[in-house]
Order: sequence, then C-alpha cells, then structure tokens
Amino acid sequence: MHGLRKLLDDIGSVQGLRGEEKDPEEFLNLLLVDVLNAEPPILLSNNSDSHLFHLLADKDYNFKFPTVQELLERNCLQEAFKFAKIPPYLIVHLPRFGKDFKMYDMVFPSPELDITELLSGTKQRCVVCSKLAAHECYECYKEQNKISLASFCEDCAKEYHQHEQRNHHKPRHINRTVKQDRRSKVVERGENLDEECIQDAKCELRLAAVLCIETSHYVTFVASNTTKKARWLFFDSMADREDTTNSNIPKVREVVDFRKKLVDAYDDMKTSPDLIRRLVKDGYICFYINPDARSY
Repeated sequence: MHGLRKLLDDIGSVQGLRGEEKDPEEFLNLLLVDVLNAEPPILLSNNSDSHLFHLLADKDYNFKFPTVQELLERNCLQEAFKFAKIPPYLIVHLPRFGKDFKMYDMVFPSPELDITELLSGTKQRCVVCSKLAAHECYECYKEQNKISLASFCEDCAKEYHQHEQRNHHKPRHINRTVKQDRRSKVVERGENLDEECIQDAKCELRLAAVLCIETSHYVTFVASNTTKKARWLFFDSMADREDTTNSNIPKVREVVDFRKKLVDAYDDMKTSPDLIRRLVKDGYICFYINPDARSY
C-alpha cells in the first residue's frame, strides 16, 4: 500500500498522499481520472457526468432507516434527472461528510439497486390504468415512498390531481430521449420510445463493496466476486498492533452468510451481529456493479 501511495503521489495531481490523510473521493478521482483515464460511468439526463453519485436529497424525517434504493429514487425525483445510460458500475456517496455529519443515523445498503425506472428511456406504467406513463409526481412519491406509485398517464395525472389533497402537486412530464438495446442492455442517444413495448425487464446493480468510517479510520466490506453467492470479507488495516515495532497489523476475515444477515438486519437491527450494525451505522460509500457489463 505504501508503494501504491508513492506512485500516486508521484503523479502530482493530489499532494501529500504518502504522509497525509485524504478523503476517499480524492483517492477515487485520482485513481479513475488520472491513472486509469476511465470514462465517467454516470451520465445523467441533464447532460452532466461523474465518477461518483452523491446522495444530496433533502432529509425525509419519515425515513428512520432508509435504504440506498429509497435515497437514490428520492434524489433523482427531487432533482428532476435520471440516468441517460445504464452505468457499468455505480459509486454512491451516502448523505454524510466524514465523521462530523450524518443525515441519517443508519443507512441500509441495498443488496440490489433497481434503477429500471430511473433510466430516461424506461417506459413506466401509469399506476392507475397501466398505460404508458407521461408524468411523474415528486409529491406523490414523498407520500408513497415508491417511484412506481408516482407515475401517471396524461388523463390519469389530471384526474388524480384534481383531489383537494393533491391539487397542489406539480407533476412533471417524463422526457424520453434515449432508447435501449435489449440485447446489450446499453442505453444510447436515440429516438423517443413508442407505447407498444413497455419494458418489463429489470435493470439491477449489485452491491460489491461498502467503505465505512466511524471516527478517523476506514474499514471495508467487499464481495469476493460479482455473483450473489459471493463470499463477503471484512478488511481492517489497523485491526491489531505489533508491540515491538508499534506497527499496524491488517486483518481480513469472512463475514459468513453476509447477504442473509444484511437482509435480516433491516427487520431487526437489535439482534444483528456487531459487524452488520457497523456496516449500516458507519457506511460512507457503496460500490455497485452491473452484472451485465462485465466487459467494462
């Protein structure tokens, strides 16, 4: 690791890598942009692109234990943008800043991230009549906490929002400016989609790693491969200390039945193992991969 820091420090775009603490964002941007010269995996419908997705939506006090899925949907609807292409991977910065600020005490890292209805080219169904949706309503989403319950066709959007409890809502027109190649599942710029083939296939990203911080020390949970049956490992670079040299001793250990324990934690956090509680309380950055884009 010291050798890697030295090589990265020699590049010169980020100073002090060998002897100073750095934010993970600085390291990731240095690695992805300056070293790997990677294309930004995130292209949004507002024509912006990025290597990291920051969850910056306003706090919802109804969320006691929000999932990454819920926060991502809320963020996209609040900011009125979607993904213009399916990302080969997605690095999600949770709503906290270092050790000093956490918007939520706990965030559940969704094992799968369903971005089907967050793609610009996806044909959503009207929640009332199942026709092709033409409008989305952020206010309805905040009431239901589910994006599929906030999509309406032209006629239903008008009728549904005539009710006195919803006539102050402001449904937004869905702008479809991309098309999806079903064989490659790669979204590219193209023509508007017609109503005859509302897409039912899900586009899911899979959790691959979570970077955590409690005070000033980062630890990592990481999957051994890209399948659902992957073993999960916990890495702590300062798990122990050598008395004679005062050097840190890193340790890696397996988190047995990680996915099951993670799902169970959502229903009952009190009985969850210490490592799982640490994951949801100290989560900082989640790494998701697209299983259908392994060639990237």
